[in-house]
Order: sequence, then structure tokens, then C-alpha cells
Amino acid sequence: MNPTVPPSAVLLAKLAAVRRRQLAVLVGTGLARWVLVATATLAVVMGLDWRYELPRWGRAILWGAALTGWAAVAWRQLWRPVARRADVEGAALLVEQTAREFHGRLIAAVQLARPGLAYDAEEAQFVRALVAQTERVARWVDFRRAIDTRPLWRWVSLAVVAASALTLVPGGLWRRAFLSNEPVPRQTRVRCLTGSVRVGRGATVVLRAQAEGIVPATGTVWLQYGPDRRAEFAMEPEPDNPRVFRRAIPSVQESFRYTLRLNDGRSGPHQVTVVAPPVVVELHCRQEFPAYTRLPPVARRPTELTLLAGSRLGVTARANKDIARAVVRLVGLQQEVPLQVGTDPRRGTAVVAIPQTNLTGLAVHLCDTDGVESSDDPIYPVTILPDQPPQVTITAPRREEWVTPRATVIVGIEAHDDFGVENVTFHCRVGDAEATARAVVLDLNGETPTTLRRRYEWRLPALLPHVSIGDTVTYWIEATDNNTATGPRRAMSDRYTLRVVSDDEKRAELMARFSDSVGLLAKIAGEQEELNKKLGDLIFERGAGNRRRDQ
Repeated sequence: MNPTVPPSAVLLAKLAAVRRRQLAVLVGTGLARWVLVATATLAVVMGLDWRYELPRWGRAILWGAALTGWAAVAWRQLWRPVARRADVEGAALLVEQTAREFHGRLIAAVQLARPGLAYDAEEAQFVRALVAQTERVARWVDFRRAIDTRPLWRWVSLAVVAASALTLVPGGLWRRAFLSNEPVPRQTRVRCLTGSVRVGRGATVVLRAQAEGIVPATGTVWLQYGPDRRAEFAMEPEPDNPRVFRRAIPSVQESFRYTLRLNDGRSGPHQVTVVAPPVVVELHCRQEFPAYTRLPPVARRPTELTLLAGSRLGVTARANKDIARAVVRLVGLQQEVPLQVGTDPRRGTAVVAIPQTNLTGLAVHLCDTDGVESSDDPIYPVTILPDQPPQVTITAPRREEWVTPRATVIVGIEAHDDFGVENVTFHCRVGDAEATARAVVLDLNGETPTTLRRRYEWRLPALLPHVSIGDTVTYWIEATDNNTATGPRRAMSDRYTLRVVSDDEKRAELMARFSDSVGLLAKIAGEQEELNKKLGDLIFERGAGNRRRDQ
């Protein structure tokens, strides 16, 4: 039987150490490369999320791509190198490449001493001598030099630096990377105050945002009209609140998406949807007069609103679409009256109380079921007619009259009001003394006539028992109308006076008045006689002229 040469235990132990070292280097390098790729991937995911604020589904897609990439890197950089690591002969070859002392002995000793190889006696002796010589050389050679660990430490250093850099990333980005829904951490947080809205075509949209954290001087709003059109506008802080920024987009004609940017923060995108605004297609007005006027209701055109103060105006509006709420705006009063929407969602009614002043117009403002409000509401002018106070006059006696202390004065009274005189009061006093003032309410028999003519018998000693010769009595009439809505209104006549005189002075005054009357009658009679004479002469001259023409 041919002898065999057993493998060298010394060489195999040293080569096994080389293989273990190679395995450690391969595993360490592969793990370092995998960690480096993983940290880079996480950095990319968190960077994209920080830049674009990715939704959860977007981050989930990135996670799927990242896991696929990590698996590929692990197979290529870890599993495959480990599976293909050097065997004993490969390890010997690696040692031969770095240890020139062997001059090929190590690889020959390993290959020739493989189990199962049989030699004759001389060959076996030669192989044993070769193995022994190789073992003696191997005692002084460090087999570990065959495995260069410098690339391992380079990759490990890069992985440690990359992983350390990721520790500087805010925790919010880490949690978002693992599909949390918390906001992206920024120096400035942007809270959109407008959000996604629906507006009527032609309306002005005010986009508002509030900055939290670092407040910048200005902001930016990006508008996206479809895939090809974009616009950018500056946002300015509000004067009374520098943390709130706003931008008005006038006369919006088409829908758009917008994104708000303040410093490094952003909000959005949000949607502004343009729809047809609600408009009033029919408007009916009906005036209800105050009860004291005793007038029936009257239909009014919206363009001809001349209304009596104290009236009630019924407004019925019909819109082009279903409305959620509507109001009648009172121009000049800065007030609103809600329209009641009944079973017909396009129809609303309201009753407006007409004041005495300040109301200059009406406008109907609508809001449909989508929250879209009407714009540029037409204003219908309103003219308010105030209820005029009554007119009252004294028709008799004269403005100044002489009377005796026992006289009875017949006072003629005439009062007029558009809708009715409620009461008439006679006032008198001696001189300017308020203590002597007296008032008598005339009995109108429960009537409220629009025109009143009365004669009041004023017995002077009955009302003013202490009047004496030489006193001056002032009297006047006060009339009140029946306005129970915005009144009542009062009016007073001119002041008339009575001079209290003795009987002799009164007789002298009557005689003087009689003489004046007789003189006036004589003058009138003379003028009449002269007029008759001129008329006769004129008739005579015309008759003579006619006879001459006949001849």
C-alpha cells in the first residue's frame, strides 16, 4: 500500500486564521458599505421629505425602493463575497503573495499534503521534507499580513461618519421617515388660514398664512394653473399682526392650486375651485305702510324704492342655484337682515324695517350650499320720505287784538296733516310768565281728520281770572298727528297776542276801526263810480263808431 502524507496541522491552523480574518474583513467591509448605503438612502428620503413634505404614501414608496436597494447591496457586498471567500489553497496563495520567504513552498505543501494523495516511498519522504521545511519558515511569518484591513477601516470610518451625521437630523424627520404624520420640523412653521376653498368666478380670494417660530419679513405664494402655467406673488404681513401674511388674488377666473412659503416653511398645496357664483334672478319688494296711515300694501320696483319712514319692506329674492344663507344688506346702516329660506332652496324672504334716516340702499348677498358667496351685489337706492309734522294756523282774530278783561274771544283754528290730526291744544299765558300758562285740549270726538277747522270760544276770565288792564296775553295752537311709528310729530302756530284794555279804550279802538272802515268804503264807492263812468263812456264811443260805419 502506497504511503500518504498527512496535512500539516501548523500550516492548516495558520491558514484557518487567515480565512477567519478574511471572513471578518469581508463581513465588516460589507456591513460598512451596507450601512453607508442605508444612511445615504435615509438621508435622501429625509431630504426629499424636508424639501417637498411627502405624503405618507410617497414615503412608503421610497421605503419600498430603499428596502429593495438594501437587499441588493447586502447580497452583492455581503453575502456573495462571504460565499466566495478563499479556501485553504486560496488562503495559501494569498500568503504567498505577501510573504516572499516561501518561494512557492506554502502552496506546494498544502496541495501535496491533501488527504487522499498516495506516494511511493521516495515521493512521500520528499513531501514530508517539504512540509517540515515550510513549517520552519512559517514559524517566523505573520500570515495575517495576507489580509489587508485598511479598506475595512476606511469603509467603517465612512459608515461611522455617515451614521453620526444622521444623528444631527431632527427627530421629527426620523419619525416622518418611519411614516409618522407629524409636521416636517422647520425654523418657520406655516399654518394656512385660508385652506382649500370654493369661490365664485370673478371674486377676490385672500390667501392668509400664519408664521410660527422665526417670522420672516415677506413670504411667497405659488399658484399652479394646470400643468403648464405657474405664477408667483409676494406675501406681506398684516399691519396689525406681523405673524399673519396675506395676498389678495383679484378677479379669479379659473381654478388653481397654491403653496405658501414663509422662510424655510411651506404649507399646501391647497385648492381654490372657481364655480359660478350665486346671483339674484328675481327680486320683488312689497311696502307695508304704518298702521296709522290706513293705506294698503303696495308693490314696489327694486329700482324705485321711495319709502315712508316707519314702513316695512318685504323682500323676496330668487337665486339661480340653491342657497344656504342670504342677507339683505342695509347700505348706510352697516346692518344685515337675514333672508329666511323655506321649502324652496332657491327662494328667500325678509322684512326690512325702514328707519327715519341713514338708509340709502339695499343689496342682497347670497351664499350657496358650496359656501360660494355672491360678488359685486347690485345696490338698489332707497329714498326715505319722513312723515311731515302737521300744519296749524290761527285764522281769527287778528294777530294783535284789544280786549277787555271780561271778553270772549272766538279763535278760528285750521290744522292739516297727511294722515290725520290726533289732537289740538289751545295754549295761553299772561306776558312771559310760565306760571300763568294754561292749556285746553280740544275735543275732536275721537276723530283723526286730515283737515280740521274749528272755532274755539275762549272766555278770557275763565282761563285767566287774574288778568288785568294793561296785561298782554299770548296764545297759540299746538297740533299733534297720529304717527305711532316714528312720531308723534307736533307743530305750533304763530304766537298771537291780546292787549287787555279798559272799556273806554276798547270803544275808542272800535270807533277808530269803524271810521277806518267807513273811509275805506267811501274810497271803494268813489273808485266804483269812476269805473262805471269810464265804462259808460267806452260803450258810448263804440256805439257812435258803429253808426258811422253803417252810414
